[in-house]
Amino acid sequence: MHSSYLFVAAALFCAIPATAGPVLPVEDPATYTYVPPGGYVGNKEMAIAIALIVATPVYGKSVLDQELPFRAVLKDGIWIVTGTLPPNKKGGTLELHISKQTGQIVRMLHWK
Repeated sequence: MHSSYLFVAAALFCAIPATAGPVLPVEDPATYTYVPPGGYVGNKEMAIAIALIVATPVYGKSVLDQELPFRAVLKDGIWIVTGTLPPNKKGGTLELHISKQTGQIVRMLHWK
């Protein structure tokens, strides 16, 4: 990296307050990544939000709105997000699996 870029980068990193989160090490920013202690998907609310973002373009908002509320259960490091089937309705609901650690979508399907 050009020395003037290093100076600017170092000046910017020094200007970031300590409460702003982890600071990229100037030595090797290309290999740095921050993973929160609880993984990228740290709670059930986040898992449900991700599931809806991913599933809405596939199944449609009108279908998913009929499956409220959604639940998320953590099992072996995987959030399992499912919809609720209304009483007296035949069919199935969304099921989406998300890695707590990485945020990767492991499985997505809609039961019939």
